[in-house]
Amino acid sequence: MVLSVQSTGQMCNRIVSFVQSLGTAIDCGQNLVHFNADGVCSFAEMHPEVLPDIRVVCKSHPTLCRYVEYCVIILCKIFKSLPYWYYTGNAHRCEKWRRRGNKRIMPIVHWFWYFRNDNAIVRHREKICAFLRAKDEHCARPRNLLVGFREVGCILVGVHMRRGDYREWHRGKFYFDDHSYARFMESFRDSCPEWRVKFLLVSNEKINVDYYRLRGLKVLDASGTPQEDIVSLSMCDYVMGPPSTFSWWAAYYGDRPLLHIYGASEKICRERFAKVLALKSLFAS
Repeated sequence: MVLSVQSTGQMCNRIVSFVQSLGTAIDCGQNLVHFNADGVCSFAEMHPEVLPDIRVVCKSHPTLCRYVEYCVIILCKIFKSLPYWYYTGNAHRCEKWRRRGNKRIMPIVHWFWYFRNDNAIVRHREKICAFLRAKDEHCARPRNLLVGFREVGCILVGVHMRRGDYREWHRGKFYFDDHSYARFMESFRDSCPEWRVKFLLVSNEKINVDYYRLRGLKVLDASGTPQEDIVSLSMCDYVMGPPSTFSWWAAYYGDRPLLHIYGASEKICRERFAKVLALKSLFAS
């Protein structure tokens, strides 16, 4: 059994943590119990028929989650065998359990944000995304927006303009102003002159759309609820923005090429985008 008791972070942090645990459960043929599912359930409906060989139980109980997390920490100190790096630092252990495919009790593998099993989430992306299908209520508005904005023969780039808490986080290192975002978009547009390029913008702050239009950029402010913004980004041809689990999950969910931007002076071109494979370099500078 895989137990997931990670309890911190906003919605996408919790989704990404759950995805790591789910990928491990699928890989090893183990059942999964997740103790803090509010972030996951706010975005997706779960479809157990996609994973008939394992059972996934999700509980939304933050208090219980913190209690279990505390107990795990105590066990780690006592037995020194369950720290968060147990599987990350010993990848062959996950592979060994995957080959066994038995239902024996498995050590708790996920109780901290830094747990990673990138091989599993790459290998089982289609199953994970089919299991965590976005709720219909989050898909209607993005679909309607794209029907009127997307054109045949154009490239649609989803731009995650993460602001809000990013003004202070890491001392504002990844908080980019309108001028920087306009330069990113112009750089991408100029790198593929043979295509018409449009940009779908989402942000957790109000966007000054006129600023971008006056610079000759074809943009649409698609900002809605966080769940709708994820779906909107996942429907674009490319996704870019500062390093964030938000854009990571949107690109992973939609199987889209992603580019995380780490500095205001970066040049953006199609060749720099790549399909989402792992989380390990998410915040590498």
